Amino acid sequence: MKNRTTVLLGSLTFTCVFAFMMTVAFGNPAMLPDHPGHPMKPLKSPVTGQSLANDPGRNLWFEQKALNAASREGNEDMKLRTQSSLLEEERMEEKNENMEKTN
Repeated sequence: MKNRTTVLLGSLTFTCVFAFMMTVAFGNPAMLPDHPGHPMKPLKSPVTGQSLANDPGRNLWFEQKALNAASREGNEDMKLRTQSSLLEEERMEEKNENMEKTN
């Protein structure tokens, strides 16, 4: 009985691993979402003159988009930090006022 369970568990494990490997091996790249790629300037090899990018025809429109997004995130972060520091200052002022009243 123990041998039968071991064989069954081993074959089930093998089947699951094999199925996962096949999905990775035969995955359809056309089903993957499109993304702007990595920021790479159109560089050429000094030896062969061929393009060094995997997608040399792609425009670099995303550089400005990335800068705008980073700037927007930085502005939001700065607003949050300013608000939290103002709240902290108010708390400190209240604390000092309470200490002055008790003295």
